[in-house]
Amino acid sequence: MGDDATQKIVEASEALERRQQLRELNLAPERPGEADLKKLDSSMKRNSALIRKLRTLSEESRAALLDDIAKTNQSKYVSEVVGAIAEAPLKLRDVPAALAVCSALHQRYADFAKELVSALAKLCSSTDEDKAGVVRKRAVLRLLVELLLVGLYSAHSVLLGIVKQLVAATDFRGDPEGAQAALSLLTALAKAGREELLGMPPALPVALAPESLPSGETGSSGPEAEAAEAFRAAVGRYEAALAGRYSLPPDVQAALRSAVERCFEGACSALTAAHAALQATEAENARVLNSRGDLPEDMAAAYEAQRKGFEGLQRAAAGLAEVLDRPLPELKQAVTRMAAAAEEPGAEGEQQTQQVFEDEETRAFYESLVDLRAVVPAVLLGDKAKDDPGAGGEGAAEAADSGGGGAPAAVAGAGQANGPQGSAAGTGIKQEGQGSEDTPEGKGGEEQREPSQLDLLLARLPGCVSKELADELAVNFCYQQTKGARKRLARALAAELPLGALALLPYYARITATLAQVFPDIAQAVSSHLESEFATLARSKDATARTLEPRVRNMRYVAELAKFRLFPPGTAFSMLKSLLDDFSGHNIDAACAMVETAGRFFYRLPETSTRMANFLEVMMKLRNARNLDARQSSLVDSAYFAVKSADRAAMRKQRPPIHEYIRYLVYERLPLGQVTKVLKKLRRLPWAQHERHLVKTLLRASYKGRYSQIPHIASLAAGLARYHPSLGVALVDEVLESIEAGLEMPDAGLYQRRVAAVRLLGELYNYKLVNSHVVFATLHLLLAYGHEAGTPPEVTRKLDPPANYFRIRLVCGLLGVCGQYFTRGAARRKLDRFLPYLQRYLLAKPPLPLDVEFDVQDLWDHLKISPPQYETYEAACAAVAEIEAAEAAAAASGLEAIEEEDEEEEAEGPEDGGSDAGSDGDDDEEEDGDADEEEEGPEGGSEGEEDEEDVRMLRPALAAPVEVDEDFEREFSQLMLDFQGRGARQAPGGPGGAAVAAPPAGPGPAPAAPASHGGGSGEAGSGAGGPGEAVAFKVMMKRGGREDRSRELRIPLSAGMAAHLRQKEEREAAEKAELKRLVLEANKRDQQEQQEALRAAQLARRAAPGARGYYGRGGGGGRSGGNLF
Repeated sequence: MGDDATQKIVEASEALERRQQLRELNLAPERPGEADLKKLDSSMKRNSALIRKLRTLSEESRAALLDDIAKTNQSKYVSEVVGAIAEAPLKLRDVPAALAVCSALHQRYADFAKELVSALAKLCSSTDEDKAGVVRKRAVLRLLVELLLVGLYSAHSVLLGIVKQLVAATDFRGDPEGAQAALSLLTALAKAGREELLGMPPALPVALAPESLPSGETGSSGPEAEAAEAFRAAVGRYEAALAGRYSLPPDVQAALRSAVERCFEGACSALTAAHAALQATEAENARVLNSRGDLPEDMAAAYEAQRKGFEGLQRAAAGLAEVLDRPLPELKQAVTRMAAAAEEPGAEGEQQTQQVFEDEETRAFYESLVDLRAVVPAVLLGDKAKDDPGAGGEGAAEAADSGGGGAPAAVAGAGQANGPQGSAAGTGIKQEGQGSEDTPEGKGGEEQREPSQLDLLLARLPGCVSKELADELAVNFCYQQTKGARKRLARALAAELPLGALALLPYYARITATLAQVFPDIAQAVSSHLESEFATLARSKDATARTLEPRVRNMRYVAELAKFRLFPPGTAFSMLKSLLDDFSGHNIDAACAMVETAGRFFYRLPETSTRMANFLEVMMKLRNARNLDARQSSLVDSAYFAVKSADRAAMRKQRPPIHEYIRYLVYERLPLGQVTKVLKKLRRLPWAQHERHLVKTLLRASYKGRYSQIPHIASLAAGLARYHPSLGVALVDEVLESIEAGLEMPDAGLYQRRVAAVRLLGELYNYKLVNSHVVFATLHLLLAYGHEAGTPPEVTRKLDPPANYFRIRLVCGLLGVCGQYFTRGAARRKLDRFLPYLQRYLLAKPPLPLDVEFDVQDLWDHLKISPPQYETYEAACAAVAEIEAAEAAAAASGLEAIEEEDEEEEAEGPEDGGSDAGSDGDDDEEEDGDADEEEEGPEGGSEGEEDEEDVRMLRPALAAPVEVDEDFEREFSQLMLDFQGRGARQAPGGPGGAAVAAPPAGPGPAPAAPASHGGGSGEAGSGAGGPGEAVAFKVMMKRGGREDRSRELRIPLSAGMAAHLRQKEEREAAEKAELKRLVLEANKRDQQEQQEALRAAQLARRAAPGARGYYGRGGGGGRSGGNLF
């Protein structure tokens, strides 16, 4: 940094020295004599060629012209040469070349300077006010100032007369356009000689010495001391060059400065009046728009002309303010916003702002912007009166054009820096300071580092996906902002959006709105680009998909800027009107995109509400009149109802009060973890009437509610299924049907519903409403649906696209919920069998994305298993085929595995299973039990004994409490007493009454029986019963699916029922033994008869060879059968 600053000061010093040398040469020229001129070429042909070149004087022809001037004699053609230079279409970048040519001619011909100055002054006094004429006059004024500074003439009255004439022409009321042109020319003249002509204080090319430079007061040595010494030497050289430069006399400087300041004050007054008039015009236009719904063309044209005139005046005044170090008057409202809305006082205005946006978060996004002036140092933001749109335009172009000149031009404006943001006009040297002067045309060597930092900042734009990131980028840009950087940022915000990244538009608009607080030129550049892009797309007749995305993006961007109050609503409505005028093709998509994005905002804004409502009606009429396809019709409907959503809210579905109560319990109370209370209240419902609605409500709550409440739903369903088993069956059926329906219609909009259904199925397994067979059948269905043999390939691609990995997510989700319980028994064998199928499916897909691959790895870690690894898809297919072949062979041999034996073992699997979602809530309920009872009030007294039931369905329990049926207990006790009395009257082992089967299933516990004391086996057929033997009975206590429970009852043999059962078993055993004996004898007799018949047949064939053979043994079989049956 120190070397750069020193080099910059050295270059400025050299420029001042070269200007002084050129002035000395021009003041005392050594002109060639007549003899020397006669030696040069003075032919008309050569001089005519030179004059033609002078008429096209430019920086490119500079070297050739200087060479021709040195070789030719123009003493007889001085007037023609002057006329050619005066006729040349000079621009600011051509001034250095013109200065060098004029100096060379002045040093050869004495009468050249007088004629040239007179011709140029006459040219500046002309009344040519077109754009080309103003640009040429600006360059001529710059050349006149440069000629005065390098000593080509000394009559300062020439410039004083031109200044007085320009000041007199600034009649902002009578001739606004002429006044703006005169103000622009006066600004160019003042910038060219700011210090020499106006007497403004000089400044160093750099604002301050680099902080890295030591003071150099001590006798230290080394690179730092040498750098400090070089810097001090450069500063001393620069100050000496400044002291020796030429300046106008103080009285002339005061007169020129007074005239320029008087013109500036008039421009400020005119600017304030023009702003007020523009606001009044905007208010009138807004009133007409609200009343008519459209703005007449003449009013729109008048407003546009007035706006352009105001912006031109603002640019010119800002340029002159920069030269004079004076601020512009503060304008109350930016002209880029419509001023039609009446200012609402206090709370009423805040209420209106609240009503414009849907909620507080949305309002904060569009209204609460970062105050850059509070978080960024003011020195980095600069004086906006100097650097706003007015500082651009002609003034910026002058500074840029003057930067490419040669030695004379570099000398012309040296030392004219203006404080920390000094103007570099005419010097080609930019002031470093805060870096506020950085034009794209004149970047120096030290600015080469800034694009790399700016590129890093701009590269972060596509990553601004939140409000915080957008605000952070806007603040960081303020630390690197320059005029060129602002242009690059505006171009990146407007024209370099990533394709398809429509979600970034709100954040890009927020960045623009945040920076527009201190840099309005960024917002103006973005808005101008969007307007020009819209016009270009409107002229394009390309109706292909290639232009659809740019049209939609353009209109959405306009809508987002309008919501930030950066884009004029009138212009936005004009765009929408042009789209509705040609309501076809891509114009429908573009119009719907704008209405859907900002239509609600315009509809709620008072000043645009009427017009937005009119446009909505027109759009719906066009929809009904035109023959639109289904997609376009749905787009129009979606946009219309997005704006008028309040009308749809009035059409809310009316439900019975009991259904509303069910929804309240499931959607509001259940997510709080109040499973027990919800269970109690739902049990009081008329079950037969509302069970179906409750099942549907539970299923909908799984995907409409929070994902974390699904365990609560499963817990509630398990609790209700204990009392109403049909609910559990119906809910499982609905869940399985929902999963299969999602496979049939793989729409991305149903992904959330499908994930919720899979999660619910896993939780239902954890709460033992389904077994592992259902879970694994669903897993296989997820992998195999659509891939069955005979399915057409196009159907398979539609149901399961190759690049769609959602089924893998479903499998991971289901196993992640309940897979930790598949650790042993039949469930583990089913899991091991399923893993090869899953590996085959994974290998059939393209390489998995990182997020899907991480999900699969997390599943393996969660299950704590090492799945089989297959290198290729063929290896996985071979493993699956081997499994299926082994199962087929086992089925054919009748040795297939019987999984029912492991059901009891499987049931013990999730003993800690299920989600703990309900436990926390239930514990909270117990802690707040008293408060809840007081809250329920009179309802608590009517609950009776039902409230005393401690129903806790936190998770499936192995030993759930069993209800007691008093009727059953009474009858069973009476039955036991009867049998015991009959046994007491009969001898033990004597004949008993009729056989008594096991009592029917009942929920109550059986009465206790004395245990066996004789050490017998307890079986009925274990031998004669002693006094201590007992017979074991199994009494069914409850029946219903997997909740069947039985209790063992041991009855002593002294009881009549046990004795009767023992006698019955002995009779049955004797009958079985007799039947066995008869069967064995019949088989033996049948075999003997068959052998005798066979021998008789053989003897008959030998005795009579031609006789018929013996074909059967019907008689023997018949007798055998008769004896058997």
